[in-house]
Amino acid sequence: MSNQSENRFSHVLSIGMGPGDDLGPVDANNEGSYRRGYHQAIAEVMLVLQDGGCLTAESLSRWVEGEGMKWRKDTRLDRMIIAPALPNQ
Repeated sequence: MSNQSENRFSHVLSIGMGPGDDLGPVDANNEGSYRRGYHQAIAEVMLVLQDGGCLTAESLSRWVEGEGMKWRKDTRLDRMIIAPALPNQ
């Protein structure tokens, strides 16, 4: 994270901003992609839990740092590749 980004993030935290607060103008395409991804991630967690899965902070952390990060960083961005399955212990 750059110093400028880190300072902006620290400022947001220090003034008590939270969910739904407006952080200013952004590129609409990037913001739309971010929101879709965020929403889809929570929907995937919901589906695992509805199917009787048992997700823990530890299992999600392993997925985020392992398979999830590999998919995010190492797969081609010019192809629509489905994310790895979440753990379903």
